[in-house]
Amino acid sequence: MYIEKIDDLDILIDRCFPITFDAISLVEYILNDNLSENLSMCEIGTGSGYISLKLKNFFNNIVAVDINKEAITILNENLKNNNIENIKAINSDITKFNGSFDVIVSNPPFFKMNEGKLPSDEIKLISKFEYKLNLGQLIEKTFNLLKKEGIFYFIYPLSRKEELISNISNYDVEILDIKLFNKRIILKAKKN
Repeated sequence: MYIEKIDDLDILIDRCFPITFDAISLVEYILNDNLSENLSMCEIGTGSGYISLKLKNFFNNIVAVDINKEAITILNENLKNNNIENIKAINSDITKFNGSFDVIVSNPPFFKMNEGKLPSDEIKLISKFEYKLNLGQLIEKTFNLLKKEGIFYFIYPLSRKEELISNISNYDVEILDIKLFNKRIILKAKKN
């Protein structure tokens, strides 16, 4: 583990939860979206907490959820080291988690179990592959956690764009934007 200085933050980084270009791109997209500061946010699959940490000044209250206990330990260290009080780190399986939020953000595990070689390290397996959370479960839980008129942001592989849209179309959701970059898409949608 090591600490990386990013803007005004000292972020503890672990080999299993590195800061990726996907996370950086998702944060930049959200920061350019001019959301109200009085909103509540939930990050699904927080890892070391980079996304929540970078958005800390733009949301009144953030709940960062991860199934991995080690990820939450790292995030709690990051919160303590940076004196952040508006982020709550929760170790939970998101499918069993309840709440109500204005905004949901996720850079989820998006490799299918039958795609490529599976890592022997369970932490990497959970964080990269649909081992504990698949696309259908992610969409269903997002819809259930969002308040009416709530917004969600996902980053997903371009190769799974149609599958993502198909899963979303099962719910009363309006797709507001799809941005393409580097074989990924950022999807912004609103619950009706």
